Amino acid sequence: MDRRMAVEARRRWLAAALVLATLPGGLRAQGGKHLNPLVTLLEQKQAVFGLYAPANPRGRGGRGGAPAEPAPAQKSQADLAKDALAYAPADYIFDGSMEGDFDRGYATFSEFA
Repeated sequence: MDRRMAVEARRRWLAAALVLATLPGGLRAQGGKHLNPLVTLLEQKQAVFGLYAPANPRGRGGRGGAPAEPAPAQKSQADLAKDALAYAPADYIFDGSMEGDFDRGYATFSEFA
């Protein structure tokens, strides 16, 4: 992803955040429930549990040692997202792929999302 596309993606995210922040009712859905169910859980002083987004295993990077077993088949981002959503005990899914380098991680994250 080139820099121009990354800047455009950031602008779109900012525009979406501004639109959501200006919605009437402080981002509440009809009936008084929050659009984000985590807010309701936190208001009720209940614990919330997150799941780090599943990822394909990475190799050892040539660090030596005995040859590893053959690498398992790589899953598509859609399959990884299905795995994450299938884990019912999680209240949210965390993905840190854009930490430190937004441009490198955004394409993979957007496909996962």
